[in-house]
Amino acid sequence: MPDISTGENQRVLSAGMRSAAEMALPVNIAVFDTGANLKAFVRIDGALLGLAASRFTTPRAWPSGPWACQGDP
Repeated sequence: MPDISTGENQRVLSAGMRSAAEMALPVNIAVFDTGANLKAFVRIDGALLGLAASRFTTPRAWPSGPWACQGDP
């Protein structure tokens, strides 16, 4: 599987931010490459950073795909 590009990172972050705004949720959105390396991150105003930062160490343990950002697993 090819690595995710910078443009794709931006599209994922933008889509996540739109969804969060529609649901009025302050969330953190992280994008990882196929090697589980952090590629992009955004923290929406009001979102707590502590839980998101702890998940950076185990991104494969969390769901992926278009529904990944909808709540805890």
